[in-house]
Amino acid sequence: MLRTAKTIGYIIGYAALVSSQLKKVKIRKTQIDDVRIQDEMVYLYARRWASRILDSAGVKTHVTGNTEPFDEPVLYISNHEGNFDIPVLINNLPQPFGFISKKEVEKIPFLKPWMEEMNCIYLDRSNRRASLQND
Repeated sequence: MLRTAKTIGYIIGYAALVSSQLKKVKIRKTQIDDVRIQDEMVYLYARRWASRILDSAGVKTHVTGNTEPFDEPVLYISNHEGNFDIPVLINNLPQPFGFISKKEVEKIPFLKPWMEEMNCIYLDRSNRRASLQND
């Protein structure tokens, strides 16, 4: 119970902190021409967030297989059956990536701007065909 309260408190507190850092990240991104470096910078913030959430909850992970970044595009698929899937993926995958997320996540104020910086795509599960259209 105490660990859960600590983790929830950390998530809320850290969300407020990283929300304040988003403006700095956007400014720094405009100063960098290389898109890969821009993505890496955003990913470092996300990894820090994920690592601290996992640490606060006492979660330990063990990764097997290739842990080196790939030179070509890669598709990672997760069954997302638990609340820690996202922090575990962010903390352990070897390179920046974006998510395909349900449209409802767009309504979470502190999460939406960061997901946009991570190149995430929102899927409207009630209208999948419309979700495939370009904005």
